[in-house]
This record gives sequence, structure tokens and C-alpha cells, in this order.
Amino acid sequence: MCKRGGFTLVELLVVISVTAVLMGILMPALTRAREMGRRAVCLSHTKNLITAVHAYADDYEGNIPSSVEEHNAAWNFFGWVNFTTPPQWILLGRLYGAGIVKDNEIFYCPAQKNELLRKHRRNEAEGAWTWETPNGNEARPISYHYGLMAQIRLAPELETRSLKLAAIENEALVSDAFMPFGEGSVWAHPQGLTTGFAAGHAGFKVVDRQVKDLAADMATMNIDRKDLFAAAIFKYLGNNTGVMNKHFLRSQ
Repeated sequence: MCKRGGFTLVELLVVISVTAVLMGILMPALTRAREMGRRAVCLSHTKNLITAVHAYADDYEGNIPSSVEEHNAAWNFFGWVNFTTPPQWILLGRLYGAGIVKDNEIFYCPAQKNELLRKHRRNEAEGAWTWETPNGNEARPISYHYGLMAQIRLAPELETRSLKLAAIENEALVSDAFMPFGEGSVWAHPQGLTTGFAAGHAGFKVVDRQVKDLAADMATMNIDRKDLFAAAIFKYLGNNTGVMNKHFLRSQ
């Protein structure tokens, strides 16, 4: 019997076959384990952001971080913007500007692979943009979308009427539903969204396949539909499916 490296050819084929089977079993398990680890870190970031929002409210007479005038709801994944005079921190970025969040790493989900975020983080590493001394030359996206609803032309009744934390305590307020313009919706976790609530808790919400398919097609929506979808997502995360069903799922 022909041998290769101390094994017969048949034995070698058996070893290769068994190895292939084991790899087929282990790789999905390892992938799931890595995803669960990234999800745990993301959940920790989300919880820390919600805690920081509460600390901000304590310092600012019960008010949560706000946006700027006529800011679109679909743009609520920015922390610093250059389209105001002067450029400024907005939304969750105000937590950093106020000195409440000191480590900007919690603004990034470890599972997020979107190129827009990768570009900005790479630029930061090259010294083109820093969190400590923003130069105003570019907007600053983060991994987490903020549920403070800004301009929603198709449904102005969904816009946030109060900045008081106590008035929105039952609402979803922070989520890794990152929705960049021009690149579609790229969610970090394949099964759903990490969500923080104004009441102070955070958790993981498994998202229906229809909603994920809609998010993947968001690049084809105009700005008004994107604003409405941002509002619908946060209502959906808070277990209020009415807006999503009425405006996006009724024809599916």
C-alpha cells in the first residue's frame, strides 16, 4: 500500500475528510461566538451611552442632547457637523463635547464594517481629524443612531416635541441602526439591533426579515422616506409597529 508521510493513501483521505467535517462544524460555532462577543461589547457601549444621556440630563435641567434646526431624522448618526456656523457637536456627540463621555471608542460598534465609518476612523489615525480638537472640515459619523426625531416632512407628528428625558422615558433612544447616505443601510449585527431606552436599560432586538430587507434598500429612498424610516425603526424597537406597518410593510 502506498504511503505518504507515514499514512496510507486511504488513511490520509480519511484524515482529510474528518478534518473537513470538523471544520464545517466548528467554523459556524466560532463565527457565532465571535458575533456574540462583539454584540456584548456593543451592548456595553449602548448601555454606557444611555447612562451618559442620563448624566447629561442631570447637568442640563432634565434635557437630553439635542440636534440643530432643520436637521433630518435620517442624519442622526452624526456627532459633529460642519454644515452649521460655527461647526459643532450635536446629538450623541454632545456627550463628548460636554466631557461626560471621555473615551470616543464607545461611539463605535466593534462589528460595524461600513466603509464610511472605516474611512473616518482611518483618517483619525492619520491625524486628519481628532475628537479632542475637531477642525470643522468634515462631519463626524458614529455607529449609533439617536432616536431624538428631527425633521420628518412626511409625518411631522413623529418629531420629538420635548427634550425632557422624563417625557420620553418609554422610547427607544440609541441604536446601532447605522444608516449612511449613498451606501444603503449597513447594520452591524445580522440578526437585529442593539437598543438603549430612555428609561435607562439596553438590550438586543431581533429584527423581522422584512424590516431588514427594507433597511438594505434604504439607499434607493429619497430623503423624506429615509427620515420616516428612521422614525419607524425607533418606534419598532420600542415595540410600536404601527408606523412601520402603515408606511413600509402594508404592500409587502
